[in-house]
Amino acid sequence: MTQTASSHPSHLAQKYTWTTRVLLGSSAFLLAYCIAPNTSSTHLVASAHAQSSDDIQEAKSLFKKGEKLYKKKEYKEAAEAFTQAYELSKRDELLYYMGTAWEAHGDLLKARSHYQLYLNNVPDAKNAEKILDKVIELQSRIAKEMGRVAVTSSFEESKVYVDAESEPQCLTPCTVVLSPDTKHTIRVVDDKGQEKTATFTLKAGQREEATIATEPEIKEGTLLVRSDLSGASLTVNAKPYPLAQPITLEEGTYSVVLTGQGEQRWTGKLDITHQNTTDILVPLAHLPEEPESDGLNLKRVGAYSLLSASAGLLIGGALLGRQAKTTFATLETQQAAGNNITPDMIQQGKSQQRGANILFITGGLALGSGAGLLTWDILSADKGPSPTPSEDTDQPSEESSGKQTPDVKKLD
Repeated sequence: MTQTASSHPSHLAQKYTWTTRVLLGSSAFLLAYCIAPNTSSTHLVASAHAQSSDDIQEAKSLFKKGEKLYKKKEYKEAAEAFTQAYELSKRDELLYYMGTAWEAHGDLLKARSHYQLYLNNVPDAKNAEKILDKVIELQSRIAKEMGRVAVTSSFEESKVYVDAESEPQCLTPCTVVLSPDTKHTIRVVDDKGQEKTATFTLKAGQREEATIATEPEIKEGTLLVRSDLSGASLTVNAKPYPLAQPITLEEGTYSVVLTGQGEQRWTGKLDITHQNTTDILVPLAHLPEEPESDGLNLKRVGAYSLLSASAGLLIGGALLGRQAKTTFATLETQQAAGNNITPDMIQQGKSQQRGANILFITGGLALGSGAGLLTWDILSADKGPSPTPSEDTDQPSEESSGKQTPDVKKLD
């Protein structure tokens, strides 16, 4: 990189040597002059005396260190030394040397930033026009040579940090500029303190868009259910899904039901784990069909209805029989007392007696019928095929003949 005598730190050393001879070792004036060769001596002396002697000596040493590092082409270390000298002396002219070192190091962003800050703080500098041209040149180089990442996040105005920077570069949504062919880490921190990082290595002029989400990661897996029976229907937690197609589900346990057109049915529990695929093959064609009355057992319903009705009839018969007994007892009492017995009262007692007998007979018949129907249902269930698997098993049950149905295959 070609530099003029006024822009290279070696020029600073020449000024420093000349000032030492003229001012006979005045350290305060020496430091002020060495870092600001284009500023009046009166201003430099006043500014130097504003700093403590220890700070001045330390800044002077750091500046010399930066100059030596610059000559060795250790530009990053030189820029850091100039920065430390600036923090102690607050001399704006050091911003120019910091920009020069960062530019030589290849960090165009920091170079432009320090040149611009130098112009802002020293607008009447003699080299202001040249520095302005330099800023424009760097801006053009940044557009051509640097990579850019447009960053968005889950929450607007999240802070965006690049690499190990302690201060955010911007708030989302925004664009950060990165040095090419270098691995960079972008860290996004939202207002809740949640953070997420992503790494980028861009080519010169490359542009990327990135959404860096800071909310907790949703853990998902994939379920794939297949069957040897075409036309089967699949439900997962009572929600229908297409058969033989991958289903994305959150991590957890799911109830899976596979039903054929001939009422073959398989039910099981399956676990879905993060970033894994659960692949099962159900031999539904080899499973027995479920009885048509599986949803509603008519024999058992009829048996329970008859038993309930018989209980009501028997209780009604008992109550009506008690009323008839009371009526006949009253008639006997009146007859013993020599009172006249009315025909209506006799007829009432007989009617109550007949009603009680009818209720007893009907209740007995209902009781016998209900008991017989219930016995028939229980005996027929014992002789029939065993039920299909419950939701607590992952395999079909054995048939009553002893032949085991094919196992459900879980494929890796």
